[in-house]
Amino acid sequence: MGDVTVNYIKIDEENKKDFLSVLPENLADDLGISLGAYTEDGSVCGAISLSFDGTQYDLDWIYVLPEKRNMGVGKRLLKEVKRLVADIGICPIRARFDTSEENGLYLFFSSVSDADLIVDVDFSHYRYATTAKDFMESTKIDKKAKPHLRLSGFWKLSEEQREAAFREAEEHLTVTDFDRFESLCEKPLCIAVSNEEELLAYMLVQNTPAGDLSLSYLSSKNFMAFMLMLMAAASEVKNAYGDRNIFFDVVSEQALSLAEKVFPNAEKIPVYEADF
Repeated sequence: MGDVTVNYIKIDEENKKDFLSVLPENLADDLGISLGAYTEDGSVCGAISLSFDGTQYDLDWIYVLPEKRNMGVGKRLLKEVKRLVADIGICPIRARFDTSEENGLYLFFSSVSDADLIVDVDFSHYRYATTAKDFMESTKIDKKAKPHLRLSGFWKLSEEQREAAFREAEEHLTVTDFDRFESLCEKPLCIAVSNEEELLAYMLVQNTPAGDLSLSYLSSKNFMAFMLMLMAAASEVKNAYGDRNIFFDVVSEQALSLAEKVFPNAEKIPVYEADF
């Protein structure tokens, strides 16, 4: 960076206003572990933010202003947050990202390894991107009424039902802070279907730092319940989310079935994982 010195500081409630330009809104409300980068004159360069899932740290966000890129700011942000986590005593840190040119993270993480920061990048899974059009054009949605099934919002279920659902999903979805998880959910798209005896299907959709939507988890014990849930989601998507992408990561057979059978036109995006 020539004669320009960059400093790094932990972002907290007192100084976060200075970094709002480089933090997405939903992370600014819940900082987790966040570090900011700034020059000696106080100009903000970028920020990084992590969350803890109970076993490891996940990278939620890393951003460097375009005019400050290719100067080592991003690499130093990784080193500084790695050192901070090491002082706490919990490792490793995981980052997941796709190959899209807009975020540039694949090229970034593939180039940052050095003696002080070893980054392993490997293919993880595929992410499918759907749109409102994909939902409405799906030929698999059965629009016939199913009067014996009850449709409701997931977050309107009893606390006992929600916790049971999370226990069922714990192999693929770790939730240690229910309040934070709920705050990231797009509640109109978090849908549940039950009968008089049990919860039959549910889906959890969250907002991403980039402003898109992520289908975080999907569960179904009953095909008719699954179709009713999908039909309700399609209606919500058509009415209110026509301009937003909905992503879901294919990490289970159930997700693969959804992608291939229900949304055959969904865009298939490779996702990579970096550990550092």
